[in-house]
Amino acid sequence: MAHLAGPLSDLDATSGPHKVESIRFRSVAVAGSGMPKRAAVITKSLMETTTKSANAYAVYSTQLAARTALKALNGTVVLDRHMRVDSVAHPTPIDHKRCIFVGNLGYVDDETILETNAEGETKAKKRSKVPADMEEGLWRIFGQHAGKVESVRVPRDAKTRVGKGFAYVQFYDTNDVEGALLLNGKKFPPMLPRILRVSRAKNPRFTALATERTAKAKMDAAKGMGGTAGKPKSTKYKHKATPEQQSLAGRASRLFGRSGAHREAQRLKGGDKKPRQREGKPDGRPDLGALKTPEQIVFEGRRASSKDGKPKDLKFNKTKGKKRPPRQMAQGRGARRASEWRKQSDK
Repeated sequence: MAHLAGPLSDLDATSGPHKVESIRFRSVAVAGSGMPKRAAVITKSLMETTTKSANAYAVYSTQLAARTALKALNGTVVLDRHMRVDSVAHPTPIDHKRCIFVGNLGYVDDETILETNAEGETKAKKRSKVPADMEEGLWRIFGQHAGKVESVRVPRDAKTRVGKGFAYVQFYDTNDVEGALLLNGKKFPPMLPRILRVSRAKNPRFTALATERTAKAKMDAAKGMGGTAGKPKSTKYKHKATPEQQSLAGRASRLFGRSGAHREAQRLKGGDKKPRQREGKPDGRPDLGALKTPEQIVFEGRRASSKDGKPKDLKFNKTKGKKRPPRQMAQGRGARRASEWRKQSDK
């Protein structure tokens, strides 16, 4: 607890009380399955032969404290072991260009070495005083001979914590990978008693498993199966709904209707698509009560006319050649009476 709260002493106290609120231990190999894990940890009924490492979640009071601890504590030594610190909300990205693959590792730290004589009898060899330790050995060996190590990932079984014989080491600098490749074919007892097989880490998109998934997805698409069959699972962070949100989702159909319940379910799933915000209520639903009056409705444009299709530089109804003589005024009785009436009206 004191080591986790060490970097918080330099923070400004006015921004809030910066402290460690709680610590939860996970990924602990329990020796017997008859008792709960909590009781097994308290009574120390653990499988010490598999590994000496465990995972824990530390909860800080503020986000600033969590970010400060992440930068300061990663790679530090506590209880004679290197500690890997990462953020749950924003995990550190994995860059295969800065990673190496280490194979031929032990499955458990405390391995029993057996020797077979000429008669076929097997005898257990005496163990060394310092047992093997995969995680700590990779931190120390590659940090000493290659460069500054950012993280060490050893895949293990979820229940027994037995390793799978390989690991990934990620450096801060890409150039340190070249120095790490020089350790191929060497062993460093007692922590790494086996001969190491060091190579560059492959791009996750071009591994055997990823290639198999892609090929299966193409075959399913060709057969017209559709759906989610053959599609690779997403590795993005999925939001876990709180009990209050789950309770609201159960009553959403009665509160918001069928469409509102569907929108609420999509929001709880943490989908990337967000509902389009419209004018009205803050949650995006249109305010049906606020209707516009005819005076507020504006129609843009003007009334169509027969002159709209006539260009200004184009002339219509013009005869070619000689011009027609001007039209003569009518000389009849009606024309004379009309001219007299116009003269009287002008007066």
